[in-house]
Amino acid sequence: MTRYVAKYLLALGLCCCVAVSSAHAQAHIHGVGSVMLVQQGNTWQVEVMVPLADALGFEHAPETPEQKAHAQALRETLATYRAVLEFAHTCQQVSQSLTLFEPTHEHDEHETAHKHGHDHQHEHKHQDVTARFVLECERPVEGVTLTIFDTMDSLSSVQVQWISAQGQGAKQVSQNNRNVVF
Repeated sequence: MTRYVAKYLLALGLCCCVAVSSAHAQAHIHGVGSVMLVQQGNTWQVEVMVPLADALGFEHAPETPEQKAHAQALRETLATYRAVLEFAHTCQQVSQSLTLFEPTHEHDEHETAHKHGHDHQHEHKHQDVTARFVLECERPVEGVTLTIFDTMDSLSSVQVQWISAQGQGAKQVSQNNRNVVF
């Protein structure tokens, strides 16, 4: 029975993260990111959302060799949670996923419009980079330090929200105030 309760609580926590992520995506502000942390026992789910402009310097699929190289470097950097945050104790990364570019159909619409001779405005779609990590921590975690400011220096603040064994909370952090205590 405990196993089912644990899975339910973990799913509930992830739903909260998705709801917060959706709210963040609608409130896309350059220089502002978000980190959501959900603990279930020794397992931590971490989700990070940052405007693509802060992560790469542009908000579209890479077009030039330089942009492609920069996107690849970001993929490599965000392969580990340590590019985003550090726990006081070492945790083992179990999984990671990364979304850099959301597919859009704007180009197809653009091509169709040109074929039919229509003149139109180009819309700029704001996009975020989303990284998700699952970690196993043998020792209790009482807080984190955000290292994302070293990776993405154009970030001015990050909204951190958490659900942990100690409770839930939120804190706005900045380059000068990077620590979060649960």
